[in-house]
Amino acid sequence: MGAYKADNERFIKELKDLLLTRKKGKNVGEIIRFPVADGYAEYMVASMRPLELVHLPIYDAWEYPYINRLTAEDVNNKIAEQNAMERLFAAKRKEKKMPKIAKIVWVSVGTRVVVDENATDEQVWEVAKDRLLSNLASDGLDNVDKIVPDAECPYGTLDGEN
Repeated sequence: MGAYKADNERFIKELKDLLLTRKKGKNVGEIIRFPVADGYAEYMVASMRPLELVHLPIYDAWEYPYINRLTAEDVNNKIAEQNAMERLFAAKRKEKKMPKIAKIVWVSVGTRVVVDENATDEQVWEVAKDRLLSNLASDGLDNVDKIVPDAECPYGTLDGEN
């Protein structure tokens, strides 16, 4: 998990804990999300009566332009909608979830090229690289030397893998 994602999760947990010590009540600490541009505007419920929402300045920190028009009923409906969607897709994720592991694939690819006898390694490479890539694309599996588990950097240790 990336450090930024971990920091955001810690921020959300700490904010929720703070809000729950301030005021306990229905939906306090729940997050509502609104699609905006290429992301979401996210808010945490601080209170339902009076309605108080805390903007979560995380990821792209989008703001929902109509946030000041929401009522407690709107927030309750939004939370119910999000929970229904989560239940629906959680079942789908559970069906499709397969364990993953990281692997290293070793290949050897060779090709013949015709170059001047005084050509440098860089010049030979320039002539050969397109043919090598083409050979790899067309006969890829034939060029595999071995596939081994990646013990140095297992699955889940790089950003963006999950």
